[in-house]
Amino acid sequence: MLGRLHAHMGDAVTAEGLLRSALAQMERAKDAGAAGGGASFQTLQALVNVRHEYAELLQNMSWNQRSRSADADHQRSMIAQLQAQKRTEHAYVNVQGDTDLYVPLSLLISLSHAPAPHIQKK
Repeated sequence: MLGRLHAHMGDAVTAEGLLRSALAQMERAKDAGAAGGGASFQTLQALVNVRHEYAELLQNMSWNQRSRSADADHQRSMIAQLQAQKRTEHAYVNVQGDTDLYVPLSLLISLSHAPAPHIQKK
């Protein structure tokens, strides 16, 4: 968020530093999650969001009169990989329509195979 603010204020150097720092921290969180069985959906989505902000910043930057659009394209490629990882590892189903309540597909499948609860009457 601070990176976006600095970018809008015209301070691209500070914005880039903040965004790169955020990306490094999120990549560590993603890698730690992967070691424990998989990065969370929220971590992957946050990483996508920051990479998108960084790509937008880079698209409009130049360094020594050289465009940074190739760097922006690289970030977009990384976003596509993260989106594919999200689809593979975190399939969600919208179960509430307009309220946007999403439930992991794996949970719905496991619940559909679970035995019905036994209710005792007294």
